[in-house]
Amino acid sequence: MGISLAKAELLAIFLETLLYGISFGLYWVTIVVLLHQHRSGYMQYRKLIPVATILLLSATAHLTLDFVRIIQGFIEYDDANAYYGLIPHPLHIAKTALYVTHVTTGDCVLIWRCYIVHNKS
Repeated sequence: MGISLAKAELLAIFLETLLYGISFGLYWVTIVVLLHQHRSGYMQYRKLIPVATILLLSATAHLTLDFVRIIQGFIEYDDANAYYGLIPHPLHIAKTALYVTHVTTGDCVLIWRCYIVHNKS
């Protein structure tokens, strides 16, 4: 027997917040590394700064929507399981769209890095 949707959402928000904190710290380390200038004065991969920012902003928006859904599901509605079962709810659709955007952006960066590592071939 599986766990209920309400318990799954509470577990998910805990884990997502934990991983978001790690991601937030790594974002700033990434920015520092990307802004580091070589002796030649050229900033390495400065085109990755907006990509890293897009990833952080989409993760922040996703986490914010999750907190809004937690408040609605457990405080405003009587049955949290029924609330989380509403797939066509606008907040659920927005959360899914942000997730798809985040994953697609990350995958594009990964493909680009593989292209660079393999001597652009």
